[in-house]
Amino acid sequence: MKGKIDGSHLRLYDLIFRRFMASQAAEAKIKKRKVKLKVEDFVETRELTAEIVEKGFYQFLRFKPEHLPEGSFKILEKNLRKIPSKLYYTQGTLIEAMKEKGLGRPSTYATIISKLLEHRYVIERGRFLFPTGLGVKVYRYLSERFGDLVSEDFTRKLEEVMDKVERGETSYNENLLNLYRNLKTLLKA
Repeated sequence: MKGKIDGSHLRLYDLIFRRFMASQAAEAKIKKRKVKLKVEDFVETRELTAEIVEKGFYQFLRFKPEHLPEGSFKILEKNLRKIPSKLYYTQGTLIEAMKEKGLGRPSTYATIISKLLEHRYVIERGRFLFPTGLGVKVYRYLSERFGDLVSEDFTRKLEEVMDKVERGETSYNENLLNLYRNLKTLLKA
């Protein structure tokens, strides 16, 4: 409602106030300890907080670093998971990747993503886009049968040709005929 302050407004104000106060406070002084984590063949050394000497800006934040007690630790349970080396795209990171690769146009980004979702090639869980079984099958089929035609390089070159046609630098009939010949050759193979 207009003009009413509710709990979410107060929480936001509290967060802003605490962050501001923390930005004006002195630095926190902490003691750190190096810890070697070893699980089977995996070894990693990390620096963790052992003790807070002076609270500094931490006095205004709800986040407090965990203290690491002295001694060695025994792993009671381990759970090994396969984590993808590259995170899945969000709508925003997908658009960024398309921009970097020179694919699509700003006016087409939203349409491309909505078509991927509409045809169920990807689904959105949380903020991330995950390929569906159908999406994987369609991708494999198209790349195996028409690899060159559905490649990023071909798409980028086709968009460059379309831009030249739009600017009147090249004939659309000639480019359309070349595209038709290429498609005919690919479809015969």
